Amino acid sequence: LMVIPSLMILVSACAAARANRVINMIASVLYFLVNVGNLIGETWGYYYLFGLLELGLVAFIFVVSLRWPRRGE
Repeated sequence: LMVIPSLMILVSACAAARANRVINMIASVLYFLVNVGNLIGETWGYYYLFGLLELGLVAFIFVVSLRWPRRGE
């Protein structure tokens, strides 16, 4: 679960804007689904707290990716 966010730091710094936009949108949707799956059936409150925080951050990344320029390097 930590490899995806770690690699996205590198991708965001190195990839061209168009590729970066698409990769961030795909990764954020996949990570959102993984986090929702992790919360299903959970009973500990701190899992919900941090899980909802992660869901909010991943949704923010998706929205920012939608607004990125479609052209450029």
